[in-house]
Amino acid sequence: MTCVDVKGMFFNDLQEKDAEYWLSTLQPGPAEWNGQTITYCGWREVPSKYIICEKDGCLPAALQEQLATVAGSDPIVRIPAGHMARLSKPERVAEIVNDVAIGRI
Repeated sequence: MTCVDVKGMFFNDLQEKDAEYWLSTLQPGPAEWNGQTITYCGWREVPSKYIICEKDGCLPAALQEQLATVAGSDPIVRIPAGHMARLSKPERVAEIVNDVAIGRI
């Protein structure tokens, strides 16, 4: 699979220079994963939380909500971020992870 607009899909909420930097670090991934049988899904055994990235240029929020529901994620946390929220909103992502770890959410 190839992506026509990688920067627009993955880095759409980063400043241009940051988007260019992270774009330059991407490496091609192996094609073998596509269509392989998954042998373990951690979310089936470990409670999970799902961060919906509302400005995601890759996965629309409605699809993310469906994926979170399938995974049984509760609660779902929404943030105004693109696909790479850990790059564009690292403080908010860290806050959510911390809140989950201490049982606040």
